[in-house]
Amino acid sequence: MRPVYGILTEPLRGDIKSEGEHEFSDASYVPRSHVQFLEQTGIKVVPIDYSLPIEELYAKFDQVNGLYVPGDSHMTVNEEAYKYAFMATLDYSRIQDEAKVTFPMFMMGNSL
Repeated sequence: MRPVYGILTEPLRGDIKSEGEHEFSDASYVPRSHVQFLEQTGIKVVPIDYSLPIEELYAKFDQVNGLYVPGDSHMTVNEEAYKYAFMATLDYSRIQDEAKVTFPMFMMGNSL
């Protein structure tokens, strides 16, 4: 069995956002290169929407073996909802650590 990692989505940016700004204003995505990077190691990847309420984020985290946080764009670190989700991931990790539960997290780029 391969481990399943959640990957925190990012806000749309640049050309992606301008192409569908009206239609997809609340949409998010995961850069393909990050998914490919993880899949090459044998990990299965599932997206976790950064804009979910904290209870739903925690419920999603409970269903995966670890979390990957890309955060490699200035749009990401300037988005308040993304900052909130990032802080929720740190809080979740702290809670797991206090409960002596291993929850690996990998943070790439500028993930705050």
